[in-house]
Amino acid sequence: MLQLPSGLRVLDPADHLLLVLAHGARWQGPAPIRWVADAVNLIRGEPAVDWDRFFAVACSRELSLVAARLLAWLQASQLLELPAQVLAKLEAQPIAWRERLLYAIETEPPGWRSGFSELLYIGGCRRALKRENPACEAPASYSAFLCHVLGAPSQRALAAHLGRELWRRRRST
Repeated sequence: MLQLPSGLRVLDPADHLLLVLAHGARWQGPAPIRWVADAVNLIRGEPAVDWDRFFAVACSRELSLVAARLLAWLQASQLLELPAQVLAKLEAQPIAWRERLLYAIETEPPGWRSGFSELLYIGGCRRALKRENPACEAPASYSAFLCHVLGAPSQRALAAHLGRELWRRRRST
């Protein structure tokens, strides 16, 4: 957060740019292009983007793939010129399978395949949560965790809840 002279607090430009890119990467039909103008204005604006902070936050939030793809697109479209090390550093970053899976889920239209991918992603998140923080209060079973994440009323109702959601997605493709 930056504190302006007026006392107003705003996002750091690096954090704001990452937020814009994360939202811009999500599939929406028809695709909005507002993120392009916002990203270009942030990169060209004052105060300047702290690229080291941007890289650190993108990696910690598992958004380096999103950042690399969208910044590469902006540069290829000749909308702006990025410092050379930014894209090189992002593209050299190893990408975890969870980040690749989430990128695929977020950037493709909702359908039954993305629904199954989402279930796989949720399972990976649960395992990572339990591994990285053994003392956390995550639900003991995968089905209880799914109920919590997806908003199913109970484990008994989970199968019907999933079936309806996958059917809805199948009809939308």
